[in-house]
Amino acid sequence: MRLRFTVITTIKTTLLLTALTAMTGCSAIQKVADTNLGTGYTAHELCSRLFISGEDEQVILERVVKPKVFPLQYVWNLDIDKQQKVVSVSAPFFRGLNQATAVYRPHIGCTLLSEKTTEELRTDTLKPVAIRQIEITTAKPFQLNSEHNQLTPYFQRFYQEDSDDPAEQIHTFTTAALLNGELIHEQYAQGHHGEMKMLSWSMAKTITALLIGILIDEGKLSLEQAIANTSDDKGQIQLQHVLQMSSGLEWREGYKGSSDVSYMLYEHGNTANYVEGRPQQYPPGKHFQYSTGDTQLLAEVIRQTLPHTSNRTLDSDQQGLYDFYQQRLFKPLGINAVVEHDESGGFIGGARMFMTTHDWLKIGQLILQQGQWTVQGESQQLVSPEWIHWISQPSPAKDYYGGQLWLANMETDIAGIPDDAVFLRGHLGQIVAVIPSRQLVLVRLGAQGNKVTPSAFIERFLQDLAELISAIDVRHSANN
Repeated sequence: MRLRFTVITTIKTTLLLTALTAMTGCSAIQKVADTNLGTGYTAHELCSRLFISGEDEQVILERVVKPKVFPLQYVWNLDIDKQQKVVSVSAPFFRGLNQATAVYRPHIGCTLLSEKTTEELRTDTLKPVAIRQIEITTAKPFQLNSEHNQLTPYFQRFYQEDSDDPAEQIHTFTTAALLNGELIHEQYAQGHHGEMKMLSWSMAKTITALLIGILIDEGKLSLEQAIANTSDDKGQIQLQHVLQMSSGLEWREGYKGSSDVSYMLYEHGNTANYVEGRPQQYPPGKHFQYSTGDTQLLAEVIRQTLPHTSNRTLDSDQQGLYDFYQQRLFKPLGINAVVEHDESGGFIGGARMFMTTHDWLKIGQLILQQGQWTVQGESQQLVSPEWIHWISQPSPAKDYYGGQLWLANMETDIAGIPDDAVFLRGHLGQIVAVIPSRQLVLVRLGAQGNKVTPSAFIERFLQDLAELISAIDVRHSANN
């Protein structure tokens, strides 16, 4: 009798979830089969933002999670173990049903369990790299210059909301800007601060491209080399095709309901393996298709290129990856980054890197300075100017996209954006704008509402940026 009651109750709750879903046409959970994607997204975001960023739990739920998984919040179970740093989410109603569990590990953040237990995952330990904070070598690095206060109204525009509906708001968390290498603006919304490591989302793609560039500079990789373990029935995929989002692999990007990026991130413990299994839809190099999967292929190329011990254990894979990106890129910049890995040990190079606002400024300034940085008074070329030039050029497949970088005014017709502008751009409105002709780097981090489309947000952002650039130009002319 008890079993019959449980079955009937489960059917009723499933029907309730279906009915709730039917009441909204823009929900993330568009059918019952998507529930496990919603629990995976919720568990990962809560784990990472609580234990890496240190954001307020209610801010995470209200501004990051619930808008994306509605109506899941009405039928989920949240289990947050802050002592063990484990988050489990189940739905509908019953613990264990469609359960997703994310586990925090020092130095590499949170990982969703797929086939391993928490204990098995935590046997993969890392030795941390000692990071010495190194500021940008300018006259007054990271010290706000009050001479630029007249630009404050232009920066405030990035915080102005056009609606009282939270779902239609842009929710800017932080902005900061460098002009001629000097900090001219820095601002944080309530609940955020300068020491908080913020999620990159797809801004991580550009950092993965910088890591590829380091290996190309060393002669360990070439643009023309083939990508292993992918279909070749329409032609051989080369490294340059993947960098320029033209692998031709079938892919659906998006975070509303089921999509390839959601299946890859929230259901598969080996992200690169999922991408390698996608069918070939177009000839390589001919068709632009924005794909986090393509970037995961780049991350796997890095993993396979680095030296490993003879037995290729998971520990050696992860330690080798960790040492590479920390020692060769982040440590010289004085960045203490957290880069999340999947269950197989590969790093999630397309979406999951955490750094402070100042750290993101440094990445932008490194690109502006053509890969050059000054460490302990000595100029070092972390990545070659030739590589920065290559990733900043339009690809054959799309004129506003380069090598894991967005270019000029992207897919918009907004006037006033210089032709040499490049952008790191991530989900929910993460932006690092680099304008070499103005010696300007601007960071904007936040979590736009679920009714704000990516195209609408980027048009709004570029309009505000164009007005800021115009104001800077007017000041420059007046001072000269």
